[in-house]
Amino acid sequence: MNIRQQLEQQAALYRRLGAGGFMETFVLRNGKRRRGDLYKGVRGKPKDCFCTAATYVLQRNVGRYVEGYAVRPGLGLLIHHAWVEVGGVVIDPTWDRPEEAEYLGVSFTPKELRRELFLNKYYGVFCPDGIRFNTRMMLERDPKLVELFPSLEEYHAAR
Repeated sequence: MNIRQQLEQQAALYRRLGAGGFMETFVLRNGKRRRGDLYKGVRGKPKDCFCTAATYVLQRNVGRYVEGYAVRPGLGLLIHHAWVEVGGVVIDPTWDRPEEAEYLGVSFTPKELRRELFLNKYYGVFCPDGIRFNTRMMLERDPKLVELFPSLEEYHAAR
């Protein structure tokens, strides 16, 4: 089963549980699937992918920050993750053996990334405080999500 199929399955499970599957649906509708590429640069700290990928893009002023899901070889679990993409090539400065991983995510230009970091004061674009979804950004990117999740409009308006 590829990463897109896994994510579709996870979103469907969340919907059946009444938990929505909002972030998964956003990534499925707006993300691109990629295979990892070999990376020989300096690695960031494990479990610090959002900061590491954002710093990579902003310090070098190159590529795009990408946030979404990835699957590590042998693990088979979807992991909320961030990486960098330069000219269609995945650069994962956090994981070892990224060439064996599969990625599905939404990309952000350095300008978009700076805006989100400034507004949210937190690394990670999808969950600006590590808990709640960044509905403002997701609905700006994909306004039709409201048709699938009508309660989001009310939730976003209340914030």
